[in-house]
Amino acid sequence: MDYQEIIIQNQLSLGFLISKEVILQLHQNLSKVIQLLNLEYFESKDFSLTLRGINGLNNEELAIRINYTDQQESQKITIMNQESDKNCLYQFHFKNATVRIFNLYDYIYADQEINETQLINLMECNLKYVRSLSLSYIPQESIEKIQLGQYISHCYNLEKLKLKLQVSTIFNENSQLIKMIKNISNFPKLNDLMLDIQDFQVDFSFFYTHLSKLKNLKKVQLSFYCRGNQVEGILNLLSCQSRLFNLVLNFKGIIQIEQAKQIGHVLSKLEELQSLNLNLENTKVPYEIYENIINSLGCCTKLNDLTLNFYGNGFPPNHQVNRSREKNKLMFSEIQQLTLDIGLNKINKLGVEDLADNISKCKKLKSLKLNLQRVVVGDCLTFEAGFQLAQIIGQSIQKCSLLENLNLNLLYNGIRSEGIKLLSRGLKDCQNLKVLILILGNNNIDDNEGLQEFSQNISKLINIEKLVLDFNGNKFNHIKTTHLSEGLSFLYQIKELSLKFNHSCIGVEGAQSIGKSLGLLQNLQFLNLQIQKNKVTDSGLISLGQGLKQTKNLKILNIYLLDNQISEFGLESFFSNLSSLKHLYYLSLNLIQNQYKSELLFNRRESSLFKLLYIRQLFIFINFHKDIEIFRISLKKLPRLILGQLYY
Repeated sequence: MDYQEIIIQNQLSLGFLISKEVILQLHQNLSKVIQLLNLEYFESKDFSLTLRGINGLNNEELAIRINYTDQQESQKITIMNQESDKNCLYQFHFKNATVRIFNLYDYIYADQEINETQLINLMECNLKYVRSLSLSYIPQESIEKIQLGQYISHCYNLEKLKLKLQVSTIFNENSQLIKMIKNISNFPKLNDLMLDIQDFQVDFSFFYTHLSKLKNLKKVQLSFYCRGNQVEGILNLLSCQSRLFNLVLNFKGIIQIEQAKQIGHVLSKLEELQSLNLNLENTKVPYEIYENIINSLGCCTKLNDLTLNFYGNGFPPNHQVNRSREKNKLMFSEIQQLTLDIGLNKINKLGVEDLADNISKCKKLKSLKLNLQRVVVGDCLTFEAGFQLAQIIGQSIQKCSLLENLNLNLLYNGIRSEGIKLLSRGLKDCQNLKVLILILGNNNIDDNEGLQEFSQNISKLINIEKLVLDFNGNKFNHIKTTHLSEGLSFLYQIKELSLKFNHSCIGVEGAQSIGKSLGLLQNLQFLNLQIQKNKVTDSGLISLGQGLKQTKNLKILNIYLLDNQISEFGLESFFSNLSSLKHLYYLSLNLIQNQYKSELLFNRRESSLFKLLYIRQLFIFINFHKDIEIFRISLKKLPRLILGQLYY
C-alpha cells in the first residue's frame, strides 16, 4: 500500500495531531481482521479521522471511522450519537482507538439530505442508503421525463421526505407521479414528511388517500389548497397517525364549514402531539370553528408548543360564545410557547375573556406572541371596549409567572391611556421577562397620568434585555415622552431597544428626554429610533447625540428622522458625538425632508461625518441634490467602511 496516497490533514478541528505512523499501526492491526484496499483520506472532525476504502473480499466501498479513545467521555458520547443512525458493519477496539466500518453510502447518506439531481446520479444499488430526500418544485413534465418514480421506488429506507410539486394537468394511473406517490406510501421507515403542492385547480386528494397507509409518521408539514376532497384526505391521513408529535398545517383558500368542523375532532385524537402550527389565515372560518379547535386541543395533554393563525377571517361582532360546553381541565397545562394570531377579526367581551382564561391556564408558559390587531367590536373610539381588552389581557398575563418572552400587538383598538395603564399592571409582575414587544400604535393614547403609571410599571422589569415599544400615531407630547423616558432609564440590562414615535407629536423636548434616558443605558448594543414627522429641531437631535455618546457598547444604530426640522448644524453635532463610539459599526439614517443643505454636509472635508472612523456599514437617506455622485465618492474617506450607500 502506498501511504503517500493517504492525504491526512495535520491538525483536526479540536487540535488533535494524527501522524502517518499512527495510521500505519492501525492499518497493520486492521489487516489482521479485514482486508482493506485503496485507502484514502475522506474527512476528519471531532477527534476522529475517516478514511475511504474497499473491502478486498466483496469490493464493497467502505468508510473507516477512527475515533481516538483518549478524549473526554462527553466527546465519546457525542461521536456515538452522530453514528447511531448508521449501520455499522464492523467494530474493532485497539489500545488508542476504536474503529467503526460502514458502507460508504450508508455513512454519507444516513444524515445527508439529497436532491433530485443527486438522486438520479446514484447507482440503483446505492439508493437504498438514502435516508433524507428533498424534491423542490419539480414541474410535472420533468417528473415524467426523468422517470423519478422509478428512482424513488428503490429508496425503501427513506425516513425523511420534503416534496414540493407543481401539478398543472390531469394525470393517469401509469404516470410517474402516481408511481412515486404509491411508492412513498409503502416506505415503512418514513417518519418525517413535508408536502407543499402547487396544484393549480387539480384535486390531489388521492395523494393523501395513498399516504394514509403510512402509520409511523412523527413529523408532518402540509401546505395545500382547500379544494375538492383534499381537506378530507388530509384529515384522514392524520387520523391514522398515533405517534405524531410535530404537526404543521397550512390551509390555503376558503375552507368548507363542514370540513373545518372535523379539524378539531382529528386534532383531539393526536395524544402524542407536542408541537402544532395551524394556519387558517383568510380561510373564512367562523368564530365557532376557532372556538372548537381551541377546546379540542385540551385533549392534547403533551402539547408544549402551539401556533394558531386565524388572521383576517372577519369573525362577525355578534358571534356566540359557547359557555355551556364543559372544558377540559388539562387544557394548555403543558404549553411553554404559544403564538395566537386573531387579528382583523371581531371578538366580543366574552370571547376576549375566554381567550384570557386559556392563557392564564398556561402555568408553564415562557413565550407568548399574541396578535389582537383591530379585534375590538364596534368603533375603535368606543372607550370601554378598548381599555377592557387591555385590562383582561393584562390580568391573564399576570398569572404567567414564568413568562420570558412577550410579543403583544394591540394596534388599532382604541385602548387609550386607561388601557395601557391597566395592561402594565399585569406586566409589572412578570419579573422573568427578558424580551418585551408591545405594538400600541394608533390607540388614542392621550392622557399623561395613564402613561406615567405605564412607565412606572415597565421600569420594574429589570431583567429586560430586548424592548420594542411602538407608539406610532398616538397623540404624545413632551410630558408623556418624558414619563416614558424616565421609566426606560431604569432598565439597565437592556441590550436591544426599539422605540417608534412616528407622527406622535413628541416635539423637541420629547427628543431631549429620550436622549437623556439613552445615556443611562450602558449595556445598549442595538437601537432603532423612529421619530418621523415630530417637529424635532437641531436642539432635539443634539440631545440625542449627547445621550448616545454615553452608550459605549452601542454597535448598531437606526434612526428615522424623516420630515423634521433639522439643519446641517444639528447633524454636525450629532455625527461628532457618534465619532467617540468605538464599537459602532452600523449606522442607518433617514434625513429626507429636513432643512439641511446637502452640499454643506457632505462636501466639506472637515465635516463630522468623516470622523466616524469605526463605521463599516453606512446607509443615509438624504434630500436629492445634483452632486449626489460626489457625495458617494466622499464616503470613501471613512477608513473602515466596507459598504456605504446614499439614497434620495
